[in-house]
Amino acid sequence: HWNVDADMVFNSVKNQENGGVAADPFDSVYFKKTQVPVRDTALNKYMQLDFSVAATYSIGPKIYERAHIDTDRVQTILAVFNVGYRFDIERSTYSYRDYDPDTNYYHQFYTPDSVYNNLAYTKVGNAFRLEYRPRKLTSDSTFEEKDFIAYAETGFDYYLLKQNRHNNNLADWYVSGTVRNNYSSRQKIIYNATAKYYLYGYNQNDLLVDGKVGYDLGKFGIITGNASYQLKEAPYIYEDYYSVSDSISRKQPKMKTLDLGGKYDNPVYGITADLNYYVVDHIPVFPGLINPYVTNGVENVFVAHFGNKNGIKGFHLDNDIWFTEAPNTGDIKSTYPMLYTKHSIYYENRVFHHLLWLDVGFDLRIRYTNNAPYYDPLLGAFYPQADAVQQYPDLASYPMKSYPVLDFFINAKIKTVRI
Repeated sequence: HWNVDADMVFNSVKNQENGGVAADPFDSVYFKKTQVPVRDTALNKYMQLDFSVAATYSIGPKIYERAHIDTDRVQTILAVFNVGYRFDIERSTYSYRDYDPDTNYYHQFYTPDSVYNNLAYTKVGNAFRLEYRPRKLTSDSTFEEKDFIAYAETGFDYYLLKQNRHNNNLADWYVSGTVRNNYSSRQKIIYNATAKYYLYGYNQNDLLVDGKVGYDLGKFGIITGNASYQLKEAPYIYEDYYSVSDSISRKQPKMKTLDLGGKYDNPVYGITADLNYYVVDHIPVFPGLINPYVTNGVENVFVAHFGNKNGIKGFHLDNDIWFTEAPNTGDIKSTYPMLYTKHSIYYENRVFHHLLWLDVGFDLRIRYTNNAPYYDPLLGAFYPQADAVQQYPDLASYPMKSYPVLDFFINAKIKTVRI
């Protein structure tokens, strides 16, 4: 009847950051191939620690099954109703510090001894969940899946935030529900509908409604249509920011997003194609020199994607292409590239008698006809070049350009064993 799962995730990253230039960048010597020297006195630290434990109580008829191929039959529960509870604790910290700050680089953030920005939050989450998965016994050891699954969940999350020397506590209470098809029933019709609403807290009255419907054409692929609407509060740092030298506190309007689209997927031939139309209003923007705002104009965006995966005897060539058509004026046009491509070449195999899964290869990413957004390491935020030029007019003559990015990767996974 009972099932208990526990999970933990830990990530830690330290990165040396640009703390400004060490010499006059407009000196004629730097208009050659020599790069402008930068100050390497700044350091970024990020840490993430998540722990969760979930317990589920199952209700349903009894059925005989084998735990493993080489074991005797044992009697267990065929779960039809599941009642679950999840408890999780998440801790994230972001810390930026420059021990030898440059006055011209940090402007109003400058302090003589050191420039710093610390942001940390601890989330304590609780959630209760009900699940209904209809099944029918056909013998004492076999059953038939029905083409229906339903979930209902309510959760209460509590946040403890510390931003530099300012402390704040937030809470959220939400309810959600989902109905979808059961892929194990092998039916041709695909459907999924989800709704989530925040009853109380920082995200009060936030709403997410999402759905899709499709049909499985067998070897000819799967075709689906999707629609979603989201009403969402701006992130906390867009409404409240506190530092040693500057601070803001303002209520921002909620972001509205409507998405209509369709997708074709053929796993047999490794082909995927989808097209989505977005209507977005009140996009949160975090420009330099701490002046966050939300846009006040509706932006209509088309995003088309095509992908294919090819593999022969362990060698793979995967390609993905995204094309974005957005208004000439707006945050999306200045932040997202018109054309973005990702190409992967890698070799995948199972070695040591299939005990170790290994793949090794390269990723190539290309952005086209888009000036790269500026990045502020102090605030840990990206922002459009138009906002950067308003703060620093000289940047109009030196726009940030995007260049191809080539990554080398190795992934490995050891096969699970039974003792």
